[in-house]
Amino acid sequence: MFLLQSYKARVFESAKYPESILTVRATDLDRNDNKTGYGAVRYSLNGESAALFVIDSVSGMIQIAPSVTLDREKQPVLRFTVVASDTPQGGSEQRKSSAVVSALQMSLNLYFEEKHVLWLVKCCIYVRSIQLLF
Repeated sequence: MFLLQSYKARVFESAKYPESILTVRATDLDRNDNKTGYGAVRYSLNGESAALFVIDSVSGMIQIAPSVTLDREKQPVLRFTVVASDTPQGGSEQRKSSAVVSALQMSLNLYFEEKHVLWLVKCCIYVRSIQLLF
């Protein structure tokens, strides 16, 4: 079972492998048994933008895939599904859970524009508050 049903992340369109964007976590209530695999959780990716990312099947860490170039203009939000499975050997008792990941692509220009606007707003509020004192 995932700790969250959905995850949100931000990723710069200039990001390259092996940059990590997020780590997901799911738990299994079974006692962890290395012989049978019960209690062990393994992760995989599915969905529309899954090919742009890789996931460590044991830790749940999601990274930009090797040789991938992101493009915010083509697809500003990347969505995919993370699947957590117990009993890694498969079988009729295997259980699965999924969570949706939405990764907002950011350009450096947009990032600096947002920071600049925030700085200007803070400056204006500060200057305005000084004027009110006089």
